Amino acid sequence: MSKESMIEVNKTQTEFYSKKIDTSKNLIYRFWDTLRKKGFWAYRQFLGIDDHVVQLHTNWLGDIQNKSVLDFGCGAGNLLSPYLAKYAKRYVAMDLSDVLIQKLQTKLRNKGITNGQFISDDFLNYQFNPPKFDVIYAFGVMHHFKDMDVLLVRLDQCLETDGIILTYDPTNVSLVSKLIRALYRPFQPDAEWEFPFTNSAFDKIVNKFNIHAAQGYFGKSVMGFPFFFISKKSRIINNWANSLHKKDLADLTKDSYWFRRAMNVTMLLAKK
Repeated sequence: MSKESMIEVNKTQTEFYSKKIDTSKNLIYRFWDTLRKKGFWAYRQFLGIDDHVVQLHTNWLGDIQNKSVLDFGCGAGNLLSPYLAKYAKRYVAMDLSDVLIQKLQTKLRNKGITNGQFISDDFLNYQFNPPKFDVIYAFGVMHHFKDMDVLLVRLDQCLETDGIILTYDPTNVSLVSKLIRALYRPFQPDAEWEFPFTNSAFDKIVNKFNIHAAQGYFGKSVMGFPFFFISKKSRIINNWANSLHKKDLADLTKDSYWFRRAMNVTMLLAKK
C-alpha cells in the first residue's frame, strides 16, 4: 500500500473520529462495544494495567525536561499526555482529528498546562519544524497503518539518532486473538485502518528498530476474563486472575517471542 493510499484512508479515519458515526444498526458492533467497555475495561482496571503502563513508560522515558516529545496520534489525550506536556522541553501533540486535538488542549489548559503545540494533520505528510524528536510517544497508534514499512520509514525520519519510540498496540498472533478478531472484523466499522500486530508486523519493526524493552498484557490473564465477567466478586476467581497477570508481567519480555502472543504489547524502540 502506497503512502498516498494510506493518506486517503486517513481522511476517512479523520471523519470517523471527528464526527459521531451512527452504529445503532450494527448489532454486532454494539455488542462488542458493550462487552469491551463494561467487561474488558473493568477487567483491565481490576488488574491495574493502566497504572502499570504509566509507571513502566515513565521509567522508560527517564528525564524529559530537556527533550522534545511528539505525542503521536494522541486523540483527546492518552495516559501520559498530561505528564509529557508538563515536563517536556518541547511538546507537540498530533492527531488527525481537529475535534480531538481541541479537547486535549482544553483538558491540559484546565490542568494549568499551557506548554505545547497542537496539530491536527497527517503524520505521513506533515513537515515538522524542527523535524526531529527525542521521543515519539505512540499510544494505540501504530496498528492504524496497513503498510508498516511506510510508517517505519516516516518514524525513522522524525526520530533523533539517540531518540526512542514508545508504543502500545493490540496484537493478532495468539489463537484466541485470531479467533476473536476474525469473528468481529466483518462487522467492524473501523476495519479499514485497524491492523493489530501480526508476526509479520513485529518482524518489520525488528528489522528497522532495536527493541530495548517490551511488555505484554492480557497473555495468560486473558483466560480469566470470562470468569471475571460472570462473577466479579468471587475471591477465588480474582486471586486466580491476578496470579495469571503476574505471570504475564514476569514471562512476557523482549528476550522471548512470548510477548507477541499477548493481546496488547508495549515496546521501547530505538534506532539500530
